Amino acid sequence: MNVSEQENYCKIEVAIPGLQREDFFINIDDNLLSIAVLHKKEHFDAGEKFQLHEFNYECFRRHIILPDTVEKEFVRAEYNEGILVMYLLKTKYPAKSAPMQVMVY
Repeated sequence: MNVSEQENYCKIEVAIPGLQREDFFINIDDNLLSIAVLHKKEHFDAGEKFQLHEFNYECFRRHIILPDTVEKEFVRAEYNEGILVMYLLKTKYPAKSAPMQVMVY
């Protein structure tokens, strides 16, 4: 994970290859950014013989505390070639907002 801060925005990059944008659940509540992934693996080796096989999921969860000056309503998230990139605009004054979910494009 890379987190960088510029004058007008913060940029968060997370390397999570092999997923679809629909696998991400990103929420912001107060100053806490939560990134979660739930991905069902459906690949089976033809030579494997199972006595019992329970579902196989890949899970990932990360929490990041955001600065008070991040404008939470204008977060942009993109997933391309295994990298989730989020841009968070900054304001000069502390910004309050209701809990929200971020869509990944």
